[in-house]
Amino acid sequence: MKPRSDRVKIALAVLSMFALLLGTQSRVGVPWAGPALLVCSAAAAGLFVRFAPRLLRLSPQNPKLRVVRLTVLFLVVLLLGIFVLVGGEEWLTAWLGRQRYEKMVAVFALGMIGIFVLVFGNLSPRIPFNRYMGLRLPWTVTDEPTWRVAHRMLGWLAWPCGLLQLVAAVICPPALLERLPWLAALPMLVWFLLPSLYSLWYFCRRWQVGPRWLYRRQGKGDKE
Repeated sequence: MKPRSDRVKIALAVLSMFALLLGTQSRVGVPWAGPALLVCSAAAAGLFVRFAPRLLRLSPQNPKLRVVRLTVLFLVVLLLGIFVLVGGEEWLTAWLGRQRYEKMVAVFALGMIGIFVLVFGNLSPRIPFNRYMGLRLPWTVTDEPTWRVAHRMLGWLAWPCGLLQLVAAVICPPALLERLPWLAALPMLVWFLLPSLYSLWYFCRRWQVGPRWLYRRQGKGDKE
């Protein structure tokens, strides 16, 4: 079982490197890079879903696998939407006009971020402890209680931050977003940064590491 898992990990790493390379080629205008990136990403997603029980060390009947598959499916749909918007810029501009196309891109980008926050945030408390998906920070992937704390907080913040992101997608004009690009990402940043910082404090407090002002002295029972 372990040798096959190692081969799957190597294959995922290779596909990830190819996707990174294709992404850079797509940005400089190589025509075949976009479709190749989509195929490479879909192959990586399919491979991960196929061997998720082995990679995550879960039984095939574990209900958490459904959460993993839903998350991967959403990311694939998001990537497909980005590919259609970017790859079809020429004919979409000719059909809608430049101003409407730019508005559609802004609404899609902010709207999909909001939907991602809502979907992933509500699924995150049920994502199993792993090193492949989720809030993968040095302190969350090394300690399961810290992982649970971070992902519970992602779930609590999902609705307010996701809905604010959707409102921004509808009411913010493109000109304002060009002048203040941080405004569009503010709900997303709050949703990401608060669980990250709180879980770091929790990890330092739990294991009594880092600067002393991050934690207070505890008994041994606090680590259990």
